[in-house]
Formats: sequence, structure tokens, C-alpha cells
Amino acid sequence: MRYVLFLLAICLLVMSAQAGTIQAGTYKNDFTDGNLDGWKIEDYGVQNVEWKVDNGILVCKRPHDWNTELFIGDMEWKNYSIECDVKMMEKLSAEYGLGLDLRLGDRPLANPICRPIVWCIAGRWATTKDIFIQAWLNCGPINSSTKDFNFELDHWYHFKGVANGNNIEFYIDGDLMLDITETHMPTGRIGLTANGCLAYFDNVVITGDDVPDSPSAIASKDKLATSWGQIKNQ
Repeated sequence: MRYVLFLLAICLLVMSAQAGTIQAGTYKNDFTDGNLDGWKIEDYGVQNVEWKVDNGILVCKRPHDWNTELFIGDMEWKNYSIECDVKMMEKLSAEYGLGLDLRLGDRPLANPICRPIVWCIAGRWATTKDIFIQAWLNCGPINSSTKDFNFELDHWYHFKGVANGNNIEFYIDGDLMLDITETHMPTGRIGLTANGCLAYFDNVVITGDDVPDSPSAIASKDKLATSWGQIKNQ
């Protein structure tokens, strides 16, 4: 009887621990199918912006210094991480860079060219070698952190952005580069971003409380199917 009670106590402890744990899902995409499955393009109306999949690599060509985003997810997403391999092949304007979008919001009707957003970008400015995390609201920065970094062309880097509560972190090749405390954008979508360059992205992994466990969830008519949608490579 003592053994039975002991085993019952263990089972109750395990069940209690599981009940208090959020089971995060993981979405992976290496673009080998040639499609932009579930991703949506934001080009802010500027011409000659191109997102495409070429030989299993996601390619972005953005001749202008404004950012373009390829985003996924829902506005209600809160705690998550995104990581991917990135490479800048060519600078196409005076301001250039590539990175990750965290907590990407809706464009306001009053000024549709601006989105509330937290950027994690490397190599943006022509006169410096900065990387930065910058929170952007009402067409202006409200919170930012910068650091010198020797970002090289034609070199693969591994980027990772983490949004956890009010904390935002940015990693390059596994090393923590920057972190900020941000309270203005508590939730939002996830994206890849580039400006003024020819950029490559690959091996995207997104993990979070509201993330499906695989790309197949997009086509399975579950709760994320309608909100993510599906677009094909043009």
C-alpha cells in the first residue's frame, strides 16, 4: 500500500507540473519546397522590392533604404524566439542592413507607412559597424541599444531574437549582443527584414507559446491556417 501511495503521489506531482507548463510549438522552414509558405510581404508601396525562393534560399532584394518585411504569425503572439541563417551579398544604398522583426504590429490608419515594431538589425549604417535593437512607434524610435560589430558581406551569420515578457534579446552566432526592456509593444507578429541590400535567409526556426509544431499546420485548417494564410513564390 505504501508503494501505491508513493506512486500516486509521484503521478500527482508530474500532472501538477505539466498543468503549469506552456507547451511551446516549433515552426521550421528551410525553403526547400520553393514556396513562401504562410509568410506575407510588406513592401510599403515601394517599387522594385523582391522576395523569392531560389534554390532553397530565401532571397530579398531591397534597393531602397526603407525596410521591407516578410512576416508571419498573429498580433496576439507574445513570448517567442526566431532564429535563422542570414547573409548580406551586396549593399544597394547608403543605409543597408538585415535582421529580425519582433512584436511587429498593425499599420495605423493615421500614418500607414509606420508600424509599431522592435527591430534587431545588423550592419545598417554606412558610416558605422553597428548592430542594434530598436523599438519603433509613431514613426520614431522610443527605445534602443547599439553595439559595434564587424558585419561582413558574403558571410553566413546565425541570428536569433527572443521576446519574453518585457525583455528583448538579440544573439549573433550564439553570443548575446544586445538586450532591452520594452513595454510599448507587448505582443506582435514575427518577421525577417532587410533594407538597401541583397540578402539571403535560410533555416528559419520559430518557437513560442502560440506557434504550430510544423509547417504542415498551415495547410491543416487549424486555428492558424486562416490567420497565416499561404502565398506562393511568384
